[in-house]
Amino acid sequence: MARAHGWIESTGVRGGQSHRDHRDRSGPHRCSYKSRGCWSRLSEPLKLVTTGAFDKPSLSCAPGTVVPQGDDMELRCFSKATFEILTLTKEGILPTQNRSSSPKGSERQATFLLKRSSSAHGGTNRCYGAFHNHPFVWSHPSDPFQLVVKGPWSSGIWIEEV
Repeated sequence: MARAHGWIESTGVRGGQSHRDHRDRSGPHRCSYKSRGCWSRLSEPLKLVTTGAFDKPSLSCAPGTVVPQGDDMELRCFSKATFEILTLTKEGILPTQNRSSSPKGSERQATFLLKRSSSAHGGTNRCYGAFHNHPFVWSHPSDPFQLVVKGPWSSGIWIEEV
């Protein structure tokens, strides 16, 4: 039986930094293995995100936490921190939605417009903040935001940038 040896290529590792630095393990990673003297092909990249590096942003919804089916709604992620990227996540759903933040008074914000609400929009949402120079190092999550869509159930999600 041949022994396999593992190897990981990380584009997130920065030379000379301590392994305690939260940035040196986040980012895209690919792996390969060695068997009988031959290396396998590299895997597809796996993007590892570190959370909890910064204070949490806030998340709100207009018109509110309960939305009639078919109505448009806006989820707004905002923070007093100068995050350049704000990311919206929904529990149990990938991918996430990213937006560049824009200044609004003393805050940074991103608005996610959800067209024609359906049952697929309901659930627990959170947002995170990050910076362009370390896009895989995220803030603590916002408090969970439970969104309820009332009415006859249908499927489909449309998200447009505002």
